[in-house]
Amino acid sequence: MAALQAVIDRVDNSVSAFASVQLAATNSDVTGISNTTLGNILGLTFDGANEADYQAAIAAEASIADVAA
Repeated sequence: MAALQAVIDRVDNSVSAFASVQLAATNSDVTGISNTTLGNILGLTFDGANEADYQAAIAAEASIADVAA
């Protein structure tokens, strides 16, 4: 049961992190987007050294579309 709950928690964290990135793009406000946020998105590969570049790219977008799970 604990293993199942851990999977559910990881998925919930991923959905929440992706929603945060979408909101940041819509509002052009990336102050809450960090390597931790990006790291919570399942399947996302990124280089933490480029955090500022990712923030700039997210802020430059008007929106980020949902992706199928």
